[in-house]
Amino acid sequence: MSLANSLATLEQFGSVETIIDVGCGDGVLAANLTQSLTHVKRWILIDRDQMLVTAARQRVTLSSKESIVIGLCGDIKNLPFAGRLPSRSALLVSHVLYYSITQEPYLALENLLRIAKKSGSLLVLVIRTRDHASYRLRYRYNIAKGAEAVSSMESDQIERWLQELNIDFVSYSIYSPLHTRIVIRDAKMAYNLIGRSGMLQDLISFFCHANTNSMSRNIKLEIAEELMEFVDHEELIVPIAESVIVI
Repeated sequence: MSLANSLATLEQFGSVETIIDVGCGDGVLAANLTQSLTHVKRWILIDRDQMLVTAARQRVTLSSKESIVIGLCGDIKNLPFAGRLPSRSALLVSHVLYYSITQEPYLALENLLRIAKKSGSLLVLVIRTRDHASYRLRYRYNIAKGAEAVSSMESDQIERWLQELNIDFVSYSIYSPLHTRIVIRDAKMAYNLIGRSGMLQDLISFFCHANTNSMSRNIKLEIAEELMEFVDHEELIVPIAESVIVI
């Protein structure tokens, strides 16, 4: 079962009319959700990158022609909202928190919790372990750029934090290995495919939040080496073990 299908089965989405996707990226997850959550009347897509917001709005509009689709540029710690959110809303935060430094994710969570109390549910999608491809590929990408490594916001960390604050939550596990039809025999082949395979470019864009066309040779080599860790009998199989924490 795909991630979008797994999320769509959650009862918290059953009666919502508005979904706010915080850190929407290029809108792939939201667009996939529209196929199952046809009752949702409004999609609000937020990201700090205006180019991603534009791409996300176009993608979700095409996949959900009956819904209102709004794209806003904003940061998770300072969302572009004035006052209350629409009633029967759900805030969706997918793989955003662990791209912050150590203390910032909790500050962002506190802000999201304050907003969610006024309107509906908060659904936080995070990795279960550091073996998650999104963390590992992003880590290699950041290190190759000479940047600070991303911190890890695993489900256990967030759950302990919520328990300390006596905040009720429900946690669901999702396991959905991503099988591709890409045959990769060695790192050199992986490196060459990064520039030629649209499927691999989309995968790297999704996990690394980066455009492969703008990557330097050294960064592509780092990513190619990491991709080899996910190759089984020449087929790329990306492990995805996630938790959805519903507050």
